[in-house]
Order: sequence, then structure tokens, then C-alpha cells
Amino acid sequence: MTINLSEKFWHKGDPDQHRAEVILKEFVSQKKKDLIYSGMHHAFTKCYQPVYDFEKKVFIRLHKGRMGNIIAEKIPDKVFTIFLHSPWMAKTSLTELIYPIGGVIDLVMAEF
Repeated sequence: MTINLSEKFWHKGDPDQHRAEVILKEFVSQKKKDLIYSGMHHAFTKCYQPVYDFEKKVFIRLHKGRMGNIIAEKIPDKVFTIFLHSPWMAKTSLTELIYPIGGVIDLVMAEF
């Protein structure tokens, strides 16, 4: 018997699918407006997350199942992403982060 550990944490299925279903049920179906705060990759609406094999240095595919993608598929003219700021992954590693404009924004914001 194989145990899928993610099922213990995400017992309602894929987290992005579940989030999208909640938003569609609680807001969209009731014709309410909402501002959703989430991680950038979850918020993708009109672009897709690339899946990349860092060992082989090869692009595999575009992942089209993020929360924002799912919602945008249902209401394409009424949803969009606002991306304010964050570091992004380096080309060479999943764990190394690159900060926009050499980290100057982060240094300035640290003062506040």
C-alpha cells in the first residue's frame, strides 16, 4: 500500500483547485468582488508556471492549474493578477533567490 503524504495535508485535493472552488463558490457565484492575497505562483491568471528540470537544464511544460488560472478560465474578463514585488528563483537552483535591482528595494523597505 502506497501512502500519498500530500493527502494527509491537502485532504480536499489539489490546493490550487480547492482555493479556486472556494473563491468561485463564495464570491463569483454570488456576484461579489474580492481581492485575493496569495503567493505569486498561485495568483497566475493569464500566464502559466513553467516546470523546469534543473538537473537536466531543460524546460518540461507549462503548469496551467494554478488557482488564478482556474478562476481566469471561468471569468476571463473579470480577473487579473497584481504582482507587487518578490525575489525569483535563480536559473541554477530552486533554493537560490535573485532580488530585483540587486536587492535595493528590499534594503530600502527594511528601513520601514
